[in-house]
Amino acid sequence: MALRVMLAVACLSLVLGPAGCDSGEIGSCPDGIVVRGECLPTSCTDRSCPPGHVCLGETCQEVACLWVECPPGEGCANGHCYPSACDWRNCPGLGEVCVQEDCTPASCLAVQCPTGQVCAAGRCYPRDCPTRLCAGYGEVCIEDECRDRSCAEVVCPTGQVCSGGRCYPSECTEELCSGHDEICVDGACVQRSCGQVDCGALECANGWCLEADCPELDCVEGLEVCFEGACVPRSCAQVTCASGEECAAGACYPLACGATPCGAGEVCAGGVCAPRLCVGVECADWQRCEDGLCCPREICTEALQCQARQCAWGTFRCLFDPAALQPAWAPGGQDCTDGDACTQGDVCQAEECHGQLQGCDQPPPAECRGDARVRFEVPGQCADGVCQYTEVPEDCPYGCEGGLCNGQACNGTTCDSGELCTGATCACGGTGPDCPGTQASFCCGTACVDLSNDPQHCGSCERVCGSRATCQLSACACEPG
Repeated sequence: MALRVMLAVACLSLVLGPAGCDSGEIGSCPDGIVVRGECLPTSCTDRSCPPGHVCLGETCQEVACLWVECPPGEGCANGHCYPSACDWRNCPGLGEVCVQEDCTPASCLAVQCPTGQVCAAGRCYPRDCPTRLCAGYGEVCIEDECRDRSCAEVVCPTGQVCSGGRCYPSECTEELCSGHDEICVDGACVQRSCGQVDCGALECANGWCLEADCPELDCVEGLEVCFEGACVPRSCAQVTCASGEECAAGACYPLACGATPCGAGEVCAGGVCAPRLCVGVECADWQRCEDGLCCPREICTEALQCQARQCAWGTFRCLFDPAALQPAWAPGGQDCTDGDACTQGDVCQAEECHGQLQGCDQPPPAECRGDARVRFEVPGQCADGVCQYTEVPEDCPYGCEGGLCNGQACNGTTCDSGELCTGATCACGGTGPDCPGTQASFCCGTACVDLSNDPQHCGSCERVCGSRATCQLSACACEPG
């Protein structure tokens, strides 16, 4: 009954023209609520909509705003138009508008919460969690976790995190978002509470807009901002700690581990003194945190192969790991892959990957096809890692056997392949000597050649080795280097 009354009031508040609220049928239906005679769902794929909202186009929209058109720079809430940005920052959260210089979810305009609670998605939640303060702008405690109030009731797919009511990847393609509470927005790792926040000339930290440097201090660019006259990690903006403690990763830590005081810029985390810029930073096995960033920072990809990165704990090169069949950072070595299946022995040279082209000088042996002998031209051509050789057919007037043309009958004997009977004597090519027909003395053209080491006739006649190859044991072999 309460929902029917809420929707009826919302409908009456609209300027709907003569149609009014159609037949007045506003209430529940199997999949949601009835608005203007149509059953609209009250849940989207990744979220439950607040009371008085329906899901259209996978976005929760307030019923009172369905037919309200606001001018550019304004958004609708409770049937009225409000600025979509405050003077000090924009309001990027889904359904947020600026009311009295505060970015407020439209579903919370008419909600009054008791002291210590804040409205999110039309309901009241604790401002802080029992174990920590929720210092981020617009955060509330949901299930003992500080969350952006625009993300209440939002359930993101695996590998994504909610910010401003939208789901973002938790990692970028070219780098790991290893900083405390980071997400990937437009290909860059940013603090979750700062997704899509525009602070103008200021810097976003914990959703607040603050100066990048203090009047007399230069803060670490991209990692610190100025808060109450001191440089603090971005996650510590608006966090105030007790005496003997300092903030790191959005929480307060002691400045000493038992009786052992920590050094400047360090806090005691997990019983060990650690740089507070590195607390909460999660580096991969091949990284270590240095000054708040994991080094090497980029993910080693094929495009980054052979590039070197200098870290305080060593120099690393992006190489190809043959065991894992993928690139990985390594402290030494030259192995890489140029992505060309027709090259071999790929190594890094001048920070680029180079391989040697396959020689394609090992064709198949000649073969007989009927009364024709087919040999294969050298060198061949490589395609997709496979050597392909051009076929060269040769007619055999006396037949073909074992990949060789039969010789001519001559004075009661048969000449060897390539020999002709001249004056009752077999002659190589008809004008040369009578070759024994062995591997060491075989007729090719008009001369006897050694098929085991002749680079012009390696293994068979007219099988030519490449310019940088020799014939060894009837096979072409590349010269060293």
